[in-house]
Amino acid sequence: MELEALIKHLRGELMNREIVILENIENLKETNHMIDKMKECAAKYYKQQKDTIEEKDREINMLIENKNKEVSNVIQERKRSLDEKSKEVSKIVQEKQKEASKMTQALKTMKEELDNTKKSIAELEYKNKVLEEKLNGMNISINEKSKEVMRLK
Repeated sequence: MELEALIKHLRGELMNREIVILENIENLKETNHMIDKMKECAAKYYKQQKDTIEEKDREINMLIENKNKEVSNVIQERKRSLDEKSKEVSKIVQEKQKEASKMTQALKTMKEELDNTKKSIAELEYKNKVLEEKLNGMNISINEKSKEVMRLK
């Protein structure tokens, strides 16, 4: 009898343990099911985050591209403006050089004319002096002749 009671007791214990194990298995299934759902949620969240990051990356790249285009356009416009101003400055410099060259040539011509005029004046003064000397000589000669004529009379 004791043996039967022991067997009955052990059977009851086994049944309780089986129930606990079955409950644990059921709980484990539920836990695995919850883990799978959490994995799905995590995967969805990861994909959403990845998609969001990719979208933001595309937006940032587009903004960078647009800014680069804007900067490039501004640089090109400023370069064009500088080129135009450089051309204008070159024209002005050329015009000023032409004017300076013309003025230099005009000054050279005027200096030559002045030198020629000085030379002509010097020649005229010399001729005038020679003529005055001749005139004085003639006056002296006339005076002498007049005196001679007067003496002869």
